[in-house]
Amino acid sequence: ISVTGVQTCALPISSAIVVTAFASAETRQQAQELGVKQVLSKPVDVPVLLGRISDLVGRTSQVTV
Repeated sequence: ISVTGVQTCALPISSAIVVTAFASAETRQQAQELGVKQVLSKPVDVPVLLGRISDLVGRTSQVTV
């Protein structure tokens, strides 16, 4: 799979978090078309990213930095 020329791995795309410096509406739309529900723009807010990761892995405990 390729989003704007960047190769991704073969993990289930619904389990992906896209972190990009190119957070344009077009990039977000491309990610959504691939089934990605979470797009974060750089610079990343680390607590937000950790929370999203925690949600993906199904943890109920809060992740802290």
